[in-house]
Amino acid sequence: MQLVVKPAITNQYPLKALFIRGGDVKLWLREIQAMGLSLLEVDVYALPGTSANTVWGCLLVPLKGLAAVETGIHVRSQLVGECLFIPAYSTIYPVVTPTEVNVLLKMQLHCWHPEIGITELEQPVQFSQLLAMPQLSQQQIVQPAKGVHLPALIQSYQVKEVAAEEVLQKMEEQLFPESKSLENKPLGIWEKIKLWILRLLLRGGMPSAGGSAGLSGWRLKIANWLAGKTNGKWLQKMQQSLENLEQRNQRQLDRLLDMLKNDPDTALQYAIPLDPDGAGRGSKLMEWDLGKRWFDFGLGKGSSSGVGGSFGFTDNSFKRLEDQYRATALELMKQQQYEKAAFVYLKLLKDHFQAAKALEEGKLYAEAAALYLKHGNHLAEAARCYENGNMTLKAIELYAQLGMHEKAGDLYRSIGQKEDAVYHYGKVADDYIQGKRYSKAADIYQHKIQDMAQAQNLLLEGWRAYKGDARNCLDKYLTNIGEERLVMNAIDNIYMRETNERNKPAFLDVLKGSYTKYPELSAPIKDIAYEIIAEYIEGQPAMAEELQHFNKEDHNLTKDILLYKQMRR
Repeated sequence: MQLVVKPAITNQYPLKALFIRGGDVKLWLREIQAMGLSLLEVDVYALPGTSANTVWGCLLVPLKGLAAVETGIHVRSQLVGECLFIPAYSTIYPVVTPTEVNVLLKMQLHCWHPEIGITELEQPVQFSQLLAMPQLSQQQIVQPAKGVHLPALIQSYQVKEVAAEEVLQKMEEQLFPESKSLENKPLGIWEKIKLWILRLLLRGGMPSAGGSAGLSGWRLKIANWLAGKTNGKWLQKMQQSLENLEQRNQRQLDRLLDMLKNDPDTALQYAIPLDPDGAGRGSKLMEWDLGKRWFDFGLGKGSSSGVGGSFGFTDNSFKRLEDQYRATALELMKQQQYEKAAFVYLKLLKDHFQAAKALEEGKLYAEAAALYLKHGNHLAEAARCYENGNMTLKAIELYAQLGMHEKAGDLYRSIGQKEDAVYHYGKVADDYIQGKRYSKAADIYQHKIQDMAQAQNLLLEGWRAYKGDARNCLDKYLTNIGEERLVMNAIDNIYMRETNERNKPAFLDVLKGSYTKYPELSAPIKDIAYEIIAEYIEGQPAMAEELQHFNKEDHNLTKDILLYKQMRR
């Protein structure tokens, strides 16, 4: 019987090798490399040509099979039995079984190709004996310095914070330019002395011609003497002189108040600070002048200069000026002149907190934070300003001091420092665990640290501890599982191992939620629920009402439950 190889429509045997046409060994190596194969992963058999001392090509046999090999233009080969390779889409005629081929060829590898006939494959090419590896030269490798990485996408950015004193000093130097001095004619020195003497003498009130009601002591004696000598005329002149001087002095206050209403930019340069070290109630010299007091509107320690001295007001004058300062500050805020509003609050009203709030509203976050820290040590407000101003590391420092570790963790995560974020989140979770708030701790691990396994462990621990949120812990635990088959496995396992007489009613509540949430699990969940109800119904007849949740379609059940409760009563 003569066997021949004929074309076929399909491959009848497994594909195990491929033919590479060409007698150049370099070609074979290039093709093997192009396929992503190593010489250790293949056997290569040379195939003879049709004339003496020629090579037709080779048969490449990948040791791990052809499934993952990109063969390109090369023809694949089928393996018949265990020892005969034939081209793809061909068959042997007449048909023989693989066992018959193995016997016929005596288990020796052969290749049968239409162009070259049948060839015995004695042994693969030993490339280790044919290839001469190049001599490796000893080279000293110099590693270049690290280059600058230019990111394709900016994930976050930060602003470098400046020390509070430096911020205030900068504001002092740059906030406002000098203004022109206001021309005015305040009381002269002798007029001031005269006003002081008259107030000292007549502070108790104006005496009548026949007496001096309201005065006492030495003032009363002097007033009576003057009234007797001049029939009260000189005393009346003194009182009129006092009123004239006070009116002139008061006009300065009225002028300042009008300026604050109509031209605050100019008025602020002549305003008087309302504090015990500057203007205040009860000063010895009860007069003041409208001289220039500020060369700029800086917020630092050295920003005031000009006319000095003590200044005093009546209670009414003090209140009028204070109210006008606040009204001016509010108007400046409406006009978005936040620095000037801050100047009024800080320098004139000595209200440091409102000054910082004005700067914060104007998004001058570094300046506002500096004031919050310097005056009153308001850490939370300063941290908020640093955060809004993208001075993230300084904000984190303050939040950590305040014990707001979750906030610190969020900010670390926003700038890509995951390890630091996890550290602060861990402190938050530890606090929750110490307080037996396992559900909160699990939320931190699940949503912040993104450690679902630890979150599930904490939820299960919360159920076992059976504290206030035990039911919530178990409900979250089952919800996080997700897949219904695994949820049912967890329910069975918890029912068998993690329930007792104390927590079974709570477990029943969880089952009610799962019964609605997972319709495909309704039958096995209902069976467990019935077991729990049956266990408790003898001692707690009200437990019968729980049956309604698992039998909503049974409209007669309500009547049966009422009847049962009446019988037990």
